[in-house]
Amino acid sequence: NHITDLSIAYDFTDNIPLRLMFASVIYGNDRDSNGDNRYSSYLEATLPFVRETFVVSPYAAVGFALNSADDNSLYGANAFDLVNIGLRVSRPVTLGSYNLPVTGTLGFNPSLKQASVEIALSLF
Repeated sequence: NHITDLSIAYDFTDNIPLRLMFASVIYGNDRDSNGDNRYSSYLEATLPFVRETFVVSPYAAVGFALNSADDNSLYGANAFDLVNIGLRVSRPVTLGSYNLPVTGTLGFNPSLKQASVEIALSLF
């Protein structure tokens, strides 16, 4: 069930606090019914804004397959679908002399009707 994907992201200027990220599966468990790689792809837009010591980042993403006999991707049930909407909240937490960024994410995939909760701590 492993995959390898290739991704690229672009952060616009401070005047336009938009971040776009594109990723596509290039190898692994992303096959259609014919056994061909679907090249499932994911395009996400995030609009972060700062509220005091928090960074709040609503996001939305679509998923699609660049090549699929089944007309679906790894991310959704259809050929082109809204596959992720959610909210990330980030804040640095001080532990002794260390400032560790902590991020909480609430997400929902409307295509697959799945919800997720993630808490991440960045050590480096």
